[in-house]
Order: sequence, then structure tokens, then C-alpha cells
Amino acid sequence: MKELQVQGEHYNARGLSPEAVARSFVAPTQFEGVISLSNCVLVGPRGSGKTTLLRMLDPRALLEWSELGKDSFGVDYIGVFVPIDAVWVSSLSNALKSISEEEDAGAYLAVYALSAARSLVDIIRWRVGESSAASKFHVVISDEVEVQLVRQISRMWLPYAEVARSFLELRVKLSIEIAEFPRKWHRSDHEARQGVADNYANPLDLIAATCDVFNVCVGEEGRKWALLCDELEIAPLCIQKILFGALRAAPQPLLLKYSITPRKQIPLGSLSEMSLPANDYEVISLSHATREEGASERGREAFCLALWHGVVQEVLPSRFESLANPFKVFEEPVLGGQGVVRRRDKGVGEKRNLDDRFGTIFRELAEKDESFRNFVVRRGVVLNDLNACPASVKDSVVRKVRPLVEIRNYYLFFDGEGLRRSSRKASAPYCGGKRIFAVSEGHPRWLKYTLAAMLSNVTGSGHIRVVDQGRELDNSVYRIDARLKALPVKDRSIKEFIDKLGLYFRDQVLGKEFRADPYLSFYVDDDVSAEVLECLEQALYIGAVIPMQEDVFDVFTRGLVGQRFRLSNWLAPLYKLPLLAGKAGSLNSIMRYSSHEAREDEPQLSLRFQE
Repeated sequence: MKELQVQGEHYNARGLSPEAVARSFVAPTQFEGVISLSNCVLVGPRGSGKTTLLRMLDPRALLEWSELGKDSFGVDYIGVFVPIDAVWVSSLSNALKSISEEEDAGAYLAVYALSAARSLVDIIRWRVGESSAASKFHVVISDEVEVQLVRQISRMWLPYAEVARSFLELRVKLSIEIAEFPRKWHRSDHEARQGVADNYANPLDLIAATCDVFNVCVGEEGRKWALLCDELEIAPLCIQKILFGALRAAPQPLLLKYSITPRKQIPLGSLSEMSLPANDYEVISLSHATREEGASERGREAFCLALWHGVVQEVLPSRFESLANPFKVFEEPVLGGQGVVRRRDKGVGEKRNLDDRFGTIFRELAEKDESFRNFVVRRGVVLNDLNACPASVKDSVVRKVRPLVEIRNYYLFFDGEGLRRSSRKASAPYCGGKRIFAVSEGHPRWLKYTLAAMLSNVTGSGHIRVVDQGRELDNSVYRIDARLKALPVKDRSIKEFIDKLGLYFRDQVLGKEFRADPYLSFYVDDDVSAEVLECLEQALYIGAVIPMQEDVFDVFTRGLVGQRFRLSNWLAPLYKLPLLAGKAGSLNSIMRYSSHEAREDEPQLSLRFQE
């Protein structure tokens, strides 16, 4: 039951206290950029850790992090976490009469402002309370100063209510006002609504004024406060315009740090007024644009390793030392031998020459696939001994096509009449420590679920068998598949859209002819239909599709047309794809594509594992 408890704890950081978030936090390579003294926008699919990263900037989390002996990077600003609450957005939407877009905007801005005020007062109460004593975030104020301070802040935020006399009373009044706001708004006349809208027209100005007043009253003039705005993809357009428009010139003393799940184009204003990345804010992507090895991939692997340590510590703390190295814990599959999977239990990290590593699968594929045999002969590959190939051939041919050869050799067989594809063979090509980390996309939620499940199958000798790894990889795909089927669309199924992409890429890899440079990504045509764009937006939202631009925020400021994307590595076991980016094909062409092998068009995972 310990495993289920860990999965529940880490599933969503919003339900945890800041201290609990810090205790289970694993810092990715992007954390240093997030925590810096600059405005930033975090971009990543659901579950990629955006909320956790923002919540770690809460001073309560940073204090706990420091007490755990971790580096807090010398942060001195005060973070205030303000999520967009889907509940109040929905509740207020139902209460609005929609007399005009302007009136609706006034209501949304008012509730968002009050929510920000509530979060701000929570931080202030903590800073002046006993719990923060002896920390650099603690301040001491007299009762007289508190009364004066609360009076000024109360008048700013609740001008129509009786003035509060303490921070606790102000906090209670704000909660009551938020709860009653939809009913009050619904019953108000136009004049009353206009007065409320005018007061909360720009929540950032009120937040900045509150922070500045507090700084002055406690003798901390100039101290920075960071507004941590989460889940802005579900924010009403009027809130997005205010927040993103302020990136160019945030009111003092605020830093602005936002998170958004990729979906629709973001309103940043006209070109002359638009805030610019690198100048006004930093874009921090939690997706890994490419699939090839490099600095980004090494950073992802380091994060996965640290997260593995955290999961082991939670699930099997008594065996932490013996399970600390996942590259020894996860049994490595050997995919040669006519596709039969064997386990390499020893010598995982030993240095082996090129022929020892890849020779068997190259020779096996050449024996059953004439198109591949012709390719290697033309390119000067010495099949009998890959070590004898010229250095240029080793790099530009053997190592380049090895991931394709591995997948093609494993999933194809020759039955006397020609090449056939095994539709239900196990997910062995995606097993082993490095491959599992690559499939994960460095996605915290995916990793925590999948690694905890795999740990429940660890053997007495401290190994996780390939069969158990494959089963949990299949289970992870089933979860993604279920989410795709559940996503709401108007005229086209999201699952059908993803299947079109996956089957097209699969046929590029497992078709009758070997392709050394297959299409494994796509770009969005100028005339792509609105229905297809909606499917792409939804797929981006849950992480089934990954943007391939280094400046990923550009995708959501300039729109999806003309941009390049790929399927998530999560889906590679379902469609039997190598973890490569490949060439980019036209999305319209892919949507028109029909597989030549209709009997195998339904993607299937293994029903059993080959021993």
C-alpha cells in the first residue's frame, strides 16, 4: 500500500502544503532559471511539474528546502502563489448574464484580484507570525503598525466593506467576498457592477501597491515580491491580456512568473506593444524538443535519476542503497537472436565494441529484409564485422540508423512470402534504465506513477525484470490512450487524430522498404482545418504531442501554423516507433494518409511477453 500512497501524494502539488511540496521536490535543470531574478513563463503539458516549480518559490517552501540542507539559490524575494481556480471560473461563468463582454471581464478580473489578495494576505500573516521566526523572511511589527497596515490594505481590496482590524479578519473577509461574489454580481445593477469593475480593473496595480505599502511599513523598501500565476491556459481572456501584457513593464516591486499548458495562442498585444522573450521575460520549457542525445537529454536523465532516488526512498527506504543505481536495477534486454529477448543481468556498463553492440541486429535484419541489405551494401557497411567499417561509415550510417534497425528487426519477421509485422509483441525495445527515462520525457507525474509501479515488482536480488518493465510501460500507454478517448472535441476524435499520426510514422519505420531517414515529425500547413487544429491543441494540452522549437513559447504567441511537432515518447511502444525526430512531413498529407495494411491499422500493445 505504500506505493499507492506515494502515487497519491505526488499526483498533484496543488493539494499539498508548501512544506510538503519542498520535502518531496526534485529540482530539474530548469529550476535555476525559474528561481532567477527575472520574469519568466513556464511552458509544458499537464503534469510536467509547472505547479511544483512555482510553489517552490513560496517562502515557506524555500525555508523548508533550506532546512533539508538543499541550495535555495539565495532567493530573497517573496513568492505569492495565485492559481487560476477552475471552480470559480465555472461558477462565475454560470452567474454572468453576459449583457456585454466588458461587464463579464470586470467580474472575472474582480474575482481574480480577490483571489490574489487572499494569497497575499496568507503570506503576510506567515511572515509576521511565529512560524517564520528566525528566518530571513520574518518581520516584526507592532500591534499599532499592524492595525494601520491592515486598514490601508483593507480599503484597497474591499472598499465597500467595513474596514478589517487584523490580518486574520481581512483574510476571512476576502474568503467570504469570493464565495458570495457570483450571487452579488448577479443581483447588482449596471452602476454597481461598473464601480466594482473600476476598482479591480488591473489586479497587478493593487497587488504591487499592497506589496509596496507593506515594504514601507516594515522597513524593507525595494524588496521584491514574485507573483506566481499558475494554469493561465484556463484563465479568461481578459485576465490573460492583463498578465501577459505586464511582462514588458511589471509594476514595482513585482516579478512575474507564470505557467501555462500549451494550447491556444496567447494574447500578447500588438507587435509594437508586445513583450519580447529574452528582453522582458525568459521562456522555460519543460518539454524536450528533440529526441537525439545532447545536453538537454543529459539534463533530463539527471532529473530522472534524482526522481528515481526519491521514489525508492518513499517506496522501499530499507533497500535504498542496493536500489540506488537504476541502470543496474532495470534488467537490460538483448534484442538480437531473431527477435528473441534475452536479459543482460551483468556487465550493463561494460565497454563493448561496435560489432558486439549492434552487429547481431544488423546481420539479422539484412538476412530477412532485402531493402535494408541493399542499403548497407550501397553505404559501404561491412556486415560481417561492423568494427571494420571506415570511421565515417560508423558515424554517418551505423550509429545513425541503429535505432531504426533495432525497432525494425524486433518487430518484423519473414514468413517465406515476405516481411510481416508482429502486432502484439512485447515492449522490450523500450526497457532498460536509459530507455525508460527517454520514454518518460522527463515528465514527473509519468515517472512517479510508472517507477513506483515497477518498484513493486523488484526481485529479491534487486532487479526489475524486462517482463515487468514492459507491462508497466504498456499500462502507461493505456492511461494515455484513455485520456485521449476522454478529451472533448466537436467534429473529430482526438484518438483518431493521434492514430493517424502514429500509424503513418509506424509505416515509415516498419513499411516494406527500409528508410534511413523516415518522417517521424510534422509541420502544420497554412490551410489545416479548424477541426484538426483543435485536436492538435488538445493533444498538446495533455502532452501526447511535443513542440520541437527551442523557443517553445513562440508556438503559442504566433500560433500553431508553420510550427513543427512530434508524438510524445510515451506513445512509442504503442506505434512501435524509435526515439528519433526524423524528417517533418505535412500534417494535411498525414491526415489524408491511409495505411496499406488495413488489417493491422488498430494499434495494439503486447498481450504477453516473449521469454
